Amino acid sequence: LALAGDSSDNVPGVLGIGKKTAADLINEFGPLEQIIRLAPLIKQKSRREKIMAGQNLAILSKQLVTIDTKAPIDCTMADLRYFGIDQEKTRQLFLELDFNRLLHDTALFSKTSAATHTDNAAVGQHDVHVDRKAYRPITHPRAFAEILDQLRRARKVAIDTETDGLDSTTANLVGLALAWGKNHACYIPLAHSHHAAEEQLDLATVRKGLKEILSGSDKVIVAQNAKFDHKVLVRHGFVDFAIGGDPMLASYLLHQDQERHNLDDLSVKYLGHQPITFEEVCGPKKSRISFADVSLAVATEYAAEDADIALRLEELLLNGLEQQALDKLYFTLELPLEGVLSRMELTGVKVDAQVLQAVGRELKTRLLELESSAHNLAGIGFNLASPKQTAEILFDKLGLPVAKKTKTGYSTDSSVLERLAPFHPIARVLLEHRMCAKLINTYIETLPMLINTATGRLHTNYNQFVTATGRLSSSDPNLQNIPARTREGRRIRQAFIARPGHKLISLDYSQVELRLLAFVTQDPVLLDSFAKDEDVHQRTAQEIFEIDSAQVTKEQRDAAKTINFGLLYGMGAQRLSQTLGLPRKSAQDYLDKYFAKYAGILRWKNEALADARRKGEVRTLFGRKRSLPELSSRNAMEQARAERMAINTPIQGTAADIIKMAMIETDTYLRTLSQEAHLIMQVHDELIIEAPMELANELAISIAKIMSQGHGLDLNLKVDYGIADNWADAH
Repeated sequence: LALAGDSSDNVPGVLGIGKKTAADLINEFGPLEQIIRLAPLIKQKSRREKIMAGQNLAILSKQLVTIDTKAPIDCTMADLRYFGIDQEKTRQLFLELDFNRLLHDTALFSKTSAATHTDNAAVGQHDVHVDRKAYRPITHPRAFAEILDQLRRARKVAIDTETDGLDSTTANLVGLALAWGKNHACYIPLAHSHHAAEEQLDLATVRKGLKEILSGSDKVIVAQNAKFDHKVLVRHGFVDFAIGGDPMLASYLLHQDQERHNLDDLSVKYLGHQPITFEEVCGPKKSRISFADVSLAVATEYAAEDADIALRLEELLLNGLEQQALDKLYFTLELPLEGVLSRMELTGVKVDAQVLQAVGRELKTRLLELESSAHNLAGIGFNLASPKQTAEILFDKLGLPVAKKTKTGYSTDSSVLERLAPFHPIARVLLEHRMCAKLINTYIETLPMLINTATGRLHTNYNQFVTATGRLSSSDPNLQNIPARTREGRRIRQAFIARPGHKLISLDYSQVELRLLAFVTQDPVLLDSFAKDEDVHQRTAQEIFEIDSAQVTKEQRDAAKTINFGLLYGMGAQRLSQTLGLPRKSAQDYLDKYFAKYAGILRWKNEALADARRKGEVRTLFGRKRSLPELSSRNAMEQARAERMAINTPIQGTAADIIKMAMIETDTYLRTLSQEAHLIMQVHDELIIEAPMELANELAISIAKIMSQGHGLDLNLKVDYGIADNWADAH
């Protein structure tokens, strides 16, 4: 070790001496000190010079790896005897370090631990004793009437649906669990198979009985991932109830960078209790049975426990939300939005499969054209879908500059192709080929399979718990990634149509993030530009290049636009130079000129970073929190990434909050106005409404006003709208 060193422990050793050479030297000359003393006698010149030059580091290295047997020890052997782990201290440590998998380790923690527990975010203490034997199956009308009487007296009621599938727009309701206090929970089977449950209540009876409970203004209805339960119940004829609590949402607001907010993880994390898992009830994926075939006794323990745990967690996490000043965001924004998203997803959007087929034929023809063009430019045929073959063409055959390396070779990802575009036209051909292939795989071939056969509409899933900035994402399909400005993207959007007698209304915030940047920085130049309703990028180009508006070229405006939006994402000179294809010094000159003209933005940026470092977090204007402990990291890359987040999160997050408010206000307005007008999609800063054609114009004007003014800030946002038979023409 003294000679060869150990990089994992920062032991330097002698430069150029490896383990084999070190072993040879020790075998020939003996201990390190003797090797150094006899170094002039080493036959090999290279070894001799290395040992003589590196002897001081060798001596230091030996000191580093030698155990100090005289180190003071103030304990006895008896003190070191192992008596097993302290479960509560271990759990607290694992919580602090986010060791979520180990928190589920049954070898470390008993599955029914009844320890009193507090979260690392100080959410408070909670009695976690779970008595599964106290849960009741409800199979007779008399027992149901007794339960309803108890529910009427409860302030909060948790509900948990059990279904025969995971798609809330198609799954059948098998049963539902209700909880109204610790260990006070029941399960109502509705559609179990005959061998699983001999007697069950009629769905109509349960619907009628729960109508008062679900719709009562004095009741708080709680559910884990409540949107799923809301959709299932509404589809099965239950009243459209207000969601009053959701532990998943509460956990997301408290720990926005945490990936998992499922019930089992939250129960282990906050309550120290491992619930019965779905796999224990229905079996592993390969041999899984339907929940309808689960015995009533097992179904009762499993479902009622979930409702019971959800009720306890919501109450517990609410303490944390209040302490973190996130409770207002929870009650006034995220919970109401969950109901809005549920209704949007249930309504869905009509898609014309024939239009998609036509676009598919066009894209496949274009793919062949691009492939032929790439082969001609390369002077040889190759597989455009193969990164290895593409790299060989770009860097070996064409001799283009290598921009990025990976463990397996040269990178040919989109960022690399963008950098190569000024050097050779093949890069643009490859980028377009990838775009067309992605549109075919992601949308053309997938969308028709996602159309619900019962409704004839597409029902996407909006994710409320994914992004750290608070923005919504969507899946199955991901509507956010359909290009808006390319011809191919617009052709796909033409397939999203209004049903007969209706129109689609597209309402889109104009440059909402830049307007927010002007608002929070109070920069006079940016404020003046928006006050005059100027082309803000043109104005920025004027300021940077110190020219008149008429003199601004397209390239200068594009550069100004890149800087304007790049600031929102913490772009520095290096990234700007890569994006614009400029030398780094030129990019830095652009930024220096920008901040000289927009001094208010620079001042805000510096103040925002200083505040974030002091607090270890940033907030949106509406209080949404994002923790940034990496701001104090010793890792320069981690720290730089956190600094970018500290700048973009207050802007992006506030924009996300504003569009969520607009969705809630729009949904409320439409529900009071018309049974035929619905909010059906949200994509980035755009809302899409399907409305009767005779109401479309009036609704567009009214909702544009709601969107521009409903946020409560002294900020006048601009909303553009369009009305058409399909999404592309409306946008």
